[in-house]
Amino acid sequence: MKIQEIAQKKYAGLITLLVIASVIGIYHIATTVLIAKDGVYYIEFAKSFHSGFSRTISDNKFGYPLLIFLVHKLLNVFSSSNSNISWIISAQTTTLLCRVLAIVPLYFIGKKIIGAQKTFIALLILLFLPEAAEFGADTLRDWPYIFFISMALLFLLYGIERGKIIFFGLTGLICGLGFFIRPEIAQIALYGGLWGIANIIWHKFDMSRLRTATALCVMSICFILPLGFYASHSGKVIPDKLKALVASKSVEADNHQKNDKSNVLIRAGLFDNKILTAIGTFIERLGKMMMWYFVPILGLGIYSRVKQNQLHRLEKLFYPAFASLSLLMLIALHIQYGYISSRHCLGIIVFTIFFIPAGMESISKLFADKFRWPKVQTTQTILLIGLGICASRLWEPIRMDKQYYRQASNWLKENTQENDIIFSAEPRIYFYAERQGVLNIYGHIPTECKYAIRFNENDKEIEFDRPVKLLTQIKSKSSKSKKIDIFEVF
Repeated sequence: MKIQEIAQKKYAGLITLLVIASVIGIYHIATTVLIAKDGVYYIEFAKSFHSGFSRTISDNKFGYPLLIFLVHKLLNVFSSSNSNISWIISAQTTTLLCRVLAIVPLYFIGKKIIGAQKTFIALLILLFLPEAAEFGADTLRDWPYIFFISMALLFLLYGIERGKIIFFGLTGLICGLGFFIRPEIAQIALYGGLWGIANIIWHKFDMSRLRTATALCVMSICFILPLGFYASHSGKVIPDKLKALVASKSVEADNHQKNDKSNVLIRAGLFDNKILTAIGTFIERLGKMMMWYFVPILGLGIYSRVKQNQLHRLEKLFYPAFASLSLLMLIALHIQYGYISSRHCLGIIVFTIFFIPAGMESISKLFADKFRWPKVQTTQTILLIGLGICASRLWEPIRMDKQYYRQASNWLKENTQENDIIFSAEPRIYFYAERQGVLNIYGHIPTECKYAIRFNENDKEIEFDRPVKLLTQIKSKSSKSKKIDIFEVF
């Protein structure tokens, strides 16, 4: 069956996308070698909900751990295991569920803007992007963030188009709840507020001024309710990291930037200024996530739609604001903390992916005019080449290069007692070993630690402040210079 036929059948395209997302996600969960380092923090946070909800929400990042806790409770209906592996599976399942569910609002947003067929193509590409797929089966909060922000945006679009106050209320509520996943979700409520004020002043939309004012009040109340509940328990609302970004407390990131050997643009000496360096890093992360193949197609799609004035009025309202604010936050992140991760670019990719079909059409039109190639076949060829490039990396297990981490964990699990405490700079080592651990931050081994881990990369020796005995050394198969030494502490 052709792509056009699938996309044109009612809900067939959406169901197909949901199935593809589920299959890719289940495969990645089943083959994951090692979860993200942040995942240990989120899982330990989720475990703390056993001691009571009100005690646990003092940190405003509790949204994703709470989802993990709830999914773990649900999975315990089928299996009552409370091992770390069961928590890992719960966390990965939580992320995958959010990725799959996010396809639904994204599909209807795209369908409203570019039609069902082009939306199907755009989201199919998104599902095949290797890094985006890995994030969708890892223990990270990026896809939960995408789910909440896309749901909020969809309801806001429905509220503006249909003039129903309930959709504004749902927008505010989802933004308020999603704030505890990632605070950036609140920007949708901000856009809704700015739209409402503009409509009250200039009245460009069908909603009356009184109805618009009422909708804004309802949205604001629904947004504030979750925040008020949280503030009453924790005494704060704004995250510490966001405070630092807003306050622009300067942190020297020059050394990080100079040593960032992954950034070709920095190595080439093209960007010396901090802001330009941040933009250069963003471009490289974006290109890597899109396999570089789709980057020029995306740019051409944006150019062609803007030039031909094909933008939906909702795109004109929200896309420039979302892209600008996201880029500004990434620049601030890089200046303040000295890095931009690929997953920080996921939101921009998700909401600009809808321009790619227009870029493919522009290329097809060019080939049709120059060489008389059929447009439909050319578009499908461009799509299949891109999906083929993505597929070459899509099926790689997550963090396959970290297999020796798991080997070290397995050794500890088999050769230590359950109550032994491990001293390590990498929490995943003792987490997979089902042991308690102490993070090696300052190099001082606490008296309660019986074993110590040393990551001996590129022959960089780490000296311990207590007598130790080498028990075993585990080497990486992908790099001879990477190895893990396990010591007994006396």
